[in-house]
Amino acid sequence: MSEYDDIDALTGGKVIESTPSQPKMDALDRIKPAKEQKFQGGNSASKISADPKNGTVSLIIEYLENGDVELAKSIAWTSKAPEFLDDFITEYVKNGGQDDKNWMYVRRIHAGAKGKNSPVTVELSYDADGDLNVVSVPKNMIYAVDMRSWKNSNLLPKPSGSSTPSIPSNPAESGDGPDLNPPPVNEVSNPSNPIADAVAPVDDADPLAELIGGQMVAGLKQLGLRNGVKVADIDMTDFKVISGTVKPFKIISPSGEEMQIGSVIGRSNFGPGKQNGSFIPFSSENMGEILYQQIISELEESQSESNVSIMVEQLRNVRKHMDSLSKVFGFDDPKQLEAFFCAWLMKDSTCRLSGIPGTGKTTVINSAATLLANSYGFNVAPRYLAKKNSAGGTPHEYFVFPTGMTYAVDYSDKNQEPTRREWEDWRFTEWTLGSRKSGAYLYDFRFLQRKSDNGYAKHPMTPEAFAEMLLSKPDVPYHSDENTFTITANAVTYTTLSALFAEYGASIPSDISNKNGFAYILGTPLFTDAGGNEGFAFRNFLLEHFYDARLGSKRDNSDAKLDLISAEMLHECGIAKIDYDKRAEEILYGVEIRQITEENPLTRQTVASYSFDPTPRPVVTQPVKFFNEANRSGSGVEDAILGLIAEKTVEYRGQTFTSPSFVAWMDTNPHQKGNDLAFVDRIDMELLFGTLSLGGRFNTLLSRYATGSRGSTPEIQLIKRMLPNAGDERFIAPMRFGDLSKVWRTIGDLPFNSSGTGEDEEGALLDISLLSVLFTQRWMIQGIETEIYGGNHTFKDGNDVFASPLADISTTTNSQFESVHADWWKEFGSPDATANTQAPVLITRMLGFRFSNSLIKMTRAMAFLRGKDYVTRQEVLDALPYCLGHRLGPAREGEDPKGRDIGIMREGFPVANEQDFVREIILNGYVLRNTPSLMGDATNNSLMDLWDSFIRNCRSYLESTDAYWKYETDVLLSIKGSVRNNSSTITPVHWSIATMIVENQKRKTSYKDKLSRYQERLQRPASKEGTKQTDEEVQRQQLMSDVSISQYIKIRGEISSDTLLFSDDKAELLGLADSKISAISGNVLKATLRPKSCNFMAIVPETGTEIGPYFLGSGSLYSSFDTFSDAIGGAKANEFKWRSYGDGMGAWGRMITNGQNLKPIAKLGDKGTSDFFDVAGADFDANQQLGFTHQFIIPLQGESVTDNTFSAQIENVLATLSGNASNGGVIIGDKKGKYGVISTIASLEEYQDQALVLLNEWLSRPTGSDNSVNRATLKSGFNACFRANHALGGVEGSMELTLPNGQTTTVKGDDDLRLWLSLRCIQGDNSREGSAATVGFFIGITSACMRPTRNVAGMITDNGMPTEWEVLPFEDDDTYNMTYYSGTKDQWNEFMYQDIGNMTMKDYRVYVKKTLKAINLPLN
Repeated sequence: MSEYDDIDALTGGKVIESTPSQPKMDALDRIKPAKEQKFQGGNSASKISADPKNGTVSLIIEYLENGDVELAKSIAWTSKAPEFLDDFITEYVKNGGQDDKNWMYVRRIHAGAKGKNSPVTVELSYDADGDLNVVSVPKNMIYAVDMRSWKNSNLLPKPSGSSTPSIPSNPAESGDGPDLNPPPVNEVSNPSNPIADAVAPVDDADPLAELIGGQMVAGLKQLGLRNGVKVADIDMTDFKVISGTVKPFKIISPSGEEMQIGSVIGRSNFGPGKQNGSFIPFSSENMGEILYQQIISELEESQSESNVSIMVEQLRNVRKHMDSLSKVFGFDDPKQLEAFFCAWLMKDSTCRLSGIPGTGKTTVINSAATLLANSYGFNVAPRYLAKKNSAGGTPHEYFVFPTGMTYAVDYSDKNQEPTRREWEDWRFTEWTLGSRKSGAYLYDFRFLQRKSDNGYAKHPMTPEAFAEMLLSKPDVPYHSDENTFTITANAVTYTTLSALFAEYGASIPSDISNKNGFAYILGTPLFTDAGGNEGFAFRNFLLEHFYDARLGSKRDNSDAKLDLISAEMLHECGIAKIDYDKRAEEILYGVEIRQITEENPLTRQTVASYSFDPTPRPVVTQPVKFFNEANRSGSGVEDAILGLIAEKTVEYRGQTFTSPSFVAWMDTNPHQKGNDLAFVDRIDMELLFGTLSLGGRFNTLLSRYATGSRGSTPEIQLIKRMLPNAGDERFIAPMRFGDLSKVWRTIGDLPFNSSGTGEDEEGALLDISLLSVLFTQRWMIQGIETEIYGGNHTFKDGNDVFASPLADISTTTNSQFESVHADWWKEFGSPDATANTQAPVLITRMLGFRFSNSLIKMTRAMAFLRGKDYVTRQEVLDALPYCLGHRLGPAREGEDPKGRDIGIMREGFPVANEQDFVREIILNGYVLRNTPSLMGDATNNSLMDLWDSFIRNCRSYLESTDAYWKYETDVLLSIKGSVRNNSSTITPVHWSIATMIVENQKRKTSYKDKLSRYQERLQRPASKEGTKQTDEEVQRQQLMSDVSISQYIKIRGEISSDTLLFSDDKAELLGLADSKISAISGNVLKATLRPKSCNFMAIVPETGTEIGPYFLGSGSLYSSFDTFSDAIGGAKANEFKWRSYGDGMGAWGRMITNGQNLKPIAKLGDKGTSDFFDVAGADFDANQQLGFTHQFIIPLQGESVTDNTFSAQIENVLATLSGNASNGGVIIGDKKGKYGVISTIASLEEYQDQALVLLNEWLSRPTGSDNSVNRATLKSGFNACFRANHALGGVEGSMELTLPNGQTTTVKGDDDLRLWLSLRCIQGDNSREGSAATVGFFIGITSACMRPTRNVAGMITDNGMPTEWEVLPFEDDDTYNMTYYSGTKDQWNEFMYQDIGNMTMKDYRVYVKKTLKAINLPLN
């Protein structure tokens, strides 16, 4: 037979003989994949297949297509899913590949956990007895299969017939073995199964599953409701709903058939699967998903009840162990005992035991390990584990663990990684009925009892003899033709058992029968164990009839070797003895020296050498770690230990070693030096071990040395309580590490509040967060000003809404910061003025987030020990000193090499240790205020209650307000002022609470979605909704399309008007909008003072009333949103001033600054500018993008100046722009005391001619010319404005306005731009011959401007707001009146000139590019 025949038998297939060549297979990629890849059962992914896109599966298929089945199988058996892939190969070969019509490989998911790295269990096949074979498969090896086209196919394996085979002479030959591997315990209903608990069960076999899905069916069965389900047998092709708004409803068909419905389930409108419509496509999975939501609460409650029962049982066992330990070890204080057990129940935690030598720190750890992580049955002899399912008498391949349950040096070899992984999974397992693999512990605690629970008197047996009887050894010789090693579970002969019992003068037990020479127990044959759990029954038999010979022969155990048994029970512990002189490698690692022989790849000669292989010590590999004398460690040792307890990994000589989940212990002497602060912070909690009280010392002596005790150690005393049978009241059943791990899991699931309340609003997590502020934030205000180098500095953002009033010293590198600003922390209390001193001011060491994680673990463990369903405030208060004290205690930091620095002011540390400081000064004296202390007399108002009340008030305010800026004014800014100025009447926690309420609101999906939509719209202004669900091609087109300033202005206005945005988010969004606008229209000039907005759509609308979301009232710090916006930093929601359009020096710059841009720029050279920190014209000059200047030397009067550069540049620029400004323009300037139109001109060429004549006359000053006029003209600028075309066309909607009343209108007039030109003397003049004068030519391209439309009566308005707008008349004097752009408020209000914003990004780019190119053209 082939070695694969057993697989074929399981799946009901015929035997496939492996041959070197196979016919070509037909493989298709991912046949009919399901739309959703959710491997959690009960949905479209409950059916799966091997995924051809996976690298391993793809390689296997490639070899199968090439006919190399053996190579494909070898790959399968070295993968992470050997059984699954082997089954896939067998079926693949049998069916000649896969195709989308006839056959494909399909299996059903049994259970699975969430997360892409979590495996799923797959129902692989059934054995001959109908037992289901479930295997683990990584998610990346499978894909979900859409089964609609295969609904009636017989693809899934079915249980075979139930015939009873005859018994041959050898029970191993036909599998007439015991029911060694019955169906596994229902993984769905077993609460201790972490995979099954993560997902809902599935029952696809029930016919109802075709209608409502397997998940819903399983849920109904779990609740006991399945039998009550009835399916209405009515065939309706059309129907009407009668009384559709009143229950009950009636559905009536055209033929008169009717069906009454009690209620309608939401989202249950199903329609044909292949049609589109406002319904959900029908499928059993879709319907089941909707229905499942109706029962999920009941299912969760049912599961909760089951979990509670598990928790109660676990708690009963742990409390029994607490009682046992307290009887043998002197715990004076029950709270100390509770805290000690909390440390054991904190997964991946580290506890420090501090006490003087001789206080029993090592003893208590060993005693507790004997109870909670007992390793009795631990063996170091080679062990073998089946690679796949096996039956008794059948040779099978195996993994070998050379040193049994201990780490083997070979595991460091990367080629042995599969073996190491198997060892890690196996080494803490117990023998369980139904398992496919043998357990690790050779025997269990029944081996300690001289009499069985059934009353049998047992016989002594050594552990070595037990192993010899139970365990098979590898077959000899191995199958050389297949290059495989095998092992076989052998049937136990009747003669062997007879001889065994004869050694003790006893006869073989009556329940053993002889069938053809083999031993049967109750009709089931006994087998030795070959790693596949074949020996499960035989092991139970041995434990029932034999006991550990080390117990001795005397009934009083006086000759027992209990010390050997005790040592065996502590093998889950790894101990590291630390000393000042030891290096990390001496503590954590060992080195195995091995001689190896290998061929030199260069010389081809065989050479012998030595290999130095590092191997981790037990303190690394074992789950209970004990670092003895931890404060004697050096920095190198601390770094290595820190990595181990923080990351569960250590690295040495290129090898990385991992630790299982653990509980670590460190013992220290509190009077010696401290460890490094980072190392101390990794320690979760500390227990202080003092000397025993008189009573405690007397009780301990009694337990050890009273009559009959024989001086037993606590460990031995505990072992003696394991020797009676289970019915004895003295009996205790210790826990394995696996049991402790299950308790960890239960504790890790404990919630932090009662059922039905939100953890984001109240509960222990909130309490932990509140208390953490006391230790993560220095009680020290952040001043608004500070002295520096004899002067003063004002912090720019000090008054921003969200700027903290507290100094953050967690990031300070200034060692003098606190001493320089002592007056800042003394605001909360000082030795000079102790009245109302807030105790946290005494804490000088700020802690990070890690201690909060420690609190999380300890409070959960404490709640479990107290039998609570969830963590309460009391656990938080009780755990705080244990998790915090050592973090404030002696540690090496800063310039303290001896490690005696503490995180508390010495003058504020009147108690014995840091735990007492936290418990007495911080909690009792300050937080709970239940005793007179620094804050004065005791009071009934604890800070916890006051903070709770403040939280509710803040939350209520924010939830009920119509504008978030009101909360910021009345709460945030008010609290900030109180913290800074009235520190004795408020705590910094109040500020943290006020901001936390904001942060919680910001975390809500609706708020985050709003921000995302605004951000997306600013990236794609053409998008109306700003959703990323828009088709990708549409998004791409929107990103590539041209945009106008007007589009950004409208979005900016929406952001400004959104009262349910917090000011910092609003400022950030407005800043982004302004940066988008400035990219086209340039920056705001500092001289542009009015109006506050040059486009009404860009800011908060004027409401014309003093009620609503933009008004707060006279009693508040800011009575209106306008005053609030003026006071805070960042981009303003109530301000949008004229943009320079990069023409700060030009004609447009003059318009928007009311002529302020005529101020001189910095002058260089002799008699030039003396103060370069104050140059009036610098801002204008910096914001001039297009233009050029030239310095002329003023000639003698009447003489001309040769100019081959400046004039040519003017000519080049105007010639380049002439095609874009062909509709004429106007010369503008001073006109009878106003600024207006001087004349109209037809073209840029005409302007050029006039400009060059003016420049020539200004320079030469010919006789007969009006030099004073020319001088004045050039001084103020020879300015012009032209209509200009869009470079590539306008953007749709740029001329549309959204009025404050919500209506829309279109600006009347042409959608064109404005070209502004200015020739101006910017430095010097022409009054003195030989002097230098600088002349500039400036070009600006802007949007058109608008004003409210007027009729005879004035502006056309609605409640005072303009409703119609028009483009400024191009040739009107008023259009160029600067006061209407930037004069006084009254002057602007008369005409309300505003920027339309119709210029586009492409306009800007084209005009700038072509103008700069013209300026820089080579000159002839």
